[in-house]
Amino acid sequence: MGLNEKFFKSASGGVVAADNFTPITYTGNGGTQSTNSLSNQSGTINFKPDFSWIKTKSATNDHTLQNSISGTSKFLRSNTTGAEGSNNEMVTSYNSNGFSLGPNALANQSSQTFVAWNWKAGGDAVLNEDGTLDSQVSANVDAGFSIVKWSPPNGAVTSNVGHGLDSAPELILYKGINYVDNWYVYSAPMGLNKYLYLNESNNVVSNANNGFTNVNSSTFTTNLANGNNLNILSYCFHSVDGYSKIGSYSGGQTLNTANQVDFGFAPAFVLIKNTTDSGSQWVVFDNKRTNGYALYANKSNVEGNYTSALLLSGQGLEFKSVNINVNRSGSTYIYMAIAE
Repeated sequence: MGLNEKFFKSASGGVVAADNFTPITYTGNGGTQSTNSLSNQSGTINFKPDFSWIKTKSATNDHTLQNSISGTSKFLRSNTTGAEGSNNEMVTSYNSNGFSLGPNALANQSSQTFVAWNWKAGGDAVLNEDGTLDSQVSANVDAGFSIVKWSPPNGAVTSNVGHGLDSAPELILYKGINYVDNWYVYSAPMGLNKYLYLNESNNVVSNANNGFTNVNSSTFTTNLANGNNLNILSYCFHSVDGYSKIGSYSGGQTLNTANQVDFGFAPAFVLIKNTTDSGSQWVVFDNKRTNGYALYANKSNVEGNYTSALLLSGQGLEFKSVNINVNRSGSTYIYMAIAE
């Protein structure tokens, strides 16, 4: 188990959602600004984030993902295969109540509207020796979230690394950061040796020799890297009762019925992907933007109006129509939901 397991255990054992994850929206000013005084800010961050995922709602721009392990001068884009970029003018620092922004258009373009999804991990990374390879890990054990970074030996295909959590991750976002490659996604409902690409609209890939071959309560094993001087980053998540849920559902859900997919809590964030049909998008909903409006994790598009297809309702999802991205009969969908 990771050395920072001690962090963020509450006295009662419960998880306060707003202390571990928060979405906010704001308007860019093209200069500098900070939470919680962003222009037209909706939502409040009550913690120092370790992972921020920002997307322009109103303009065609890449997603930007930054974290405290890599440092705020580094970023990845969920909608591309690109290696880690360098920029000192996006999120410039993580603060006790959120973050500060520089003038870069991907995070702060003047007059454009943005959403930022923010997670708390474990602060500074610590060495994790649970796997056959050492990893650097920032883990929020109580909230089931960790950031993992490692470098496999030159030419090694297999990596077995510790993730710092006390339960097996049910969702892993895996990206090589100093070379061009896809984002690989493991979801427990799909099973081992199967993966999706976060940056693509593909259906599930099954490959017994290439993928996530083992995931347990202390480590995960992949056969996805093959080269020299590689650096790899993963975001790991597992379900926590009352706070987050990772699962799957079948398309063809009953229409106009609240909680048709029931999370057990009112959702602040929902990520959904059709695993059956190629050409389906990764769709993201949250409770700070208009209900039923989606952004696409694999695309740079402006947000799309899904109000005729799906709404966040009560403690789950309410389906309004048949739609390939959220509710096609005969298709299977995976999701991650986080409570408000």
